[in-house]
Amino acid sequence: MKTQLAFLVGCPRSGTTLLQSLLASHPKVFSLQETKFFENIIPTYEKKRLFFGLASRYAKRRIQNFFDDIDAPEYGNRFPSIISSSGRYTHVFFDVMSEITQKNGKSIFLEKTPNHINFISYIERYLPSAKVVHIIRNGEDVVASFYELVKKYPDTWGYGDRGLSYCIQKWISAVEKSEQCLKKTNHAFVNYEKLLDNPEAELRRICRFLEVSFSAEMLENYSSTGKKLVENRETWKERVATDIQAPQIRKFDVIFSDAEKTTIRNSIQCVDVSDRFQRILAASSDLPSSSLLRELL
Repeated sequence: MKTQLAFLVGCPRSGTTLLQSLLASHPKVFSLQETKFFENIIPTYEKKRLFFGLASRYAKRRIQNFFDDIDAPEYGNRFPSIISSSGRYTHVFFDVMSEITQKNGKSIFLEKTPNHINFISYIERYLPSAKVVHIIRNGEDVVASFYELVKKYPDTWGYGDRGLSYCIQKWISAVEKSEQCLKKTNHAFVNYEKLLDNPEAELRRICRFLEVSFSAEMLENYSSTGKKLVENRETWKERVATDIQAPQIRKFDVIFSDAEKTTIRNSIQCVDVSDRFQRILAASSDLPSSSLLRELL
């Protein structure tokens, strides 16, 4: 049995944990806490290693830490101790994930690390058969939720100069990267608001993309599944176990001053994000690929 790899990506605070919990409740889907795999192995700040396609000097230690966290330290022994390519690390890691998935009686491994939106090129280079699910949420709501996170958990999210402009740019960048994938048949797009409004319809569509049948267990068990996917320290994800519904009061309306609201809206308008956002939402329709391309071209 061959394991299908699927990645769930998007801007932080866009609903990735909720969608992961729903999908991981499918009888054929296996998922774990965020692996942060490409963040850990791609030597973004080690220019020579990056140029030669080598894994970060910290890759093995970080991967071992991940396996320690999931109580499977023995898998860390499979990775090279000497200098190795990022490609080799990728193939070994996802071979291990496939093995674990099959041991759990599943056929799809769902990897959810929101920031992997910045590593799409590596996913496509090393894992060309992988499927990628993008989730996109209204920009005002993402910025509000992300900004609150930065202020509430400064030790985890607030390091460096992470103010309002950082949160705005984070969402803009994620939307731009999703837009670059619109014409790729192995990418699917989910609108967070649509997911809340009609979860079954959205899940049926994603299941078709993943080539599995819809299961009612996704909506019945997502709450208990979500609790297993969230680490104890990730208290900011506590709402994953609540009912699927939009909040009655928008954080955007509460935490920002009128001047800050204007700044956010102007920033989005200045780069024409609203247009890009609408084009991406169009990709979440059930149009055949060829028809969708005609709509976008």
